[in-house]
Amino acid sequence: MKYFLRAIVSNMYKTVHTKILWVHILMPLVGIGLAGSYLVYSSWTETEKIISYVQLLAAVFPLMAAVVVTMTYETDLRAGKFQNLLFVPCSKIVSYFGNLLSLLILGMAASILAVVGFGVFLILEGHQLVPLSVYMMVGSYLFATNIAVYLLQYMICYTWGKSISMGVGILGVVLSVLFAMGMGDEIWKYCLHSYGIRCSSYLLFRILKPEIYRYIIEEHRIGLSFVIGITVLLFLAFCFWSFRWQGTRENEE
Repeated sequence: MKYFLRAIVSNMYKTVHTKILWVHILMPLVGIGLAGSYLVYSSWTETEKIISYVQLLAAVFPLMAAVVVTMTYETDLRAGKFQNLLFVPCSKIVSYFGNLLSLLILGMAASILAVVGFGVFLILEGHQLVPLSVYMMVGSYLFATNIAVYLLQYMICYTWGKSISMGVGILGVVLSVLFAMGMGDEIWKYCLHSYGIRCSSYLLFRILKPEIYRYIIEEHRIGLSFVIGITVLLFLAFCFWSFRWQGTRENEE
């Protein structure tokens, strides 16, 4: 536990002194500004604005995860070719997971900032339907359903390099959008990149449109079981990968 806490503190300190922190702050603010500047002139209802914004945020989440994981990868590569991860006085899984956990903490903060910030924007515009506590819950839920994406992106990036990682992130956005539509009704549960957009939409329907949610409640429950199961499986795969990975031979840089 002592080494684990040290790994988290060390990686958080490293992150604070890189562009990774600013990316987690600026991306939500830019998203709020762009979406807000459009929606303020929209004739949509408050419910429609919230659902549309969260779906847009969920759609781009896989790419944002790929971006920050790639930035962390490049930082570690420049730091003596991963010596800060490989040469540690404890199990490498502690070092790797501490590195990943620092990204998860920042990702959760960014997700909550993006959703709550949009809620503040709507309240300032005179909308009072949804309290800020609901926005915080939706932001946390959106992040939680994307933990599997972080696990997958981390293993891909550190194994095969940034090009493949970014490619998977872009593909994740495409799949997320496609499976949010009717064509994904039966198969979205098997694609982890669709978990964020589907589950966050179901949560919003539960809160804002209960008359519709009663028809999809079972789909939501089944989807959540897949989210939890796939996340656990990927965490176990991450543990196994941590024992085997000894540094990349990627030479694209």
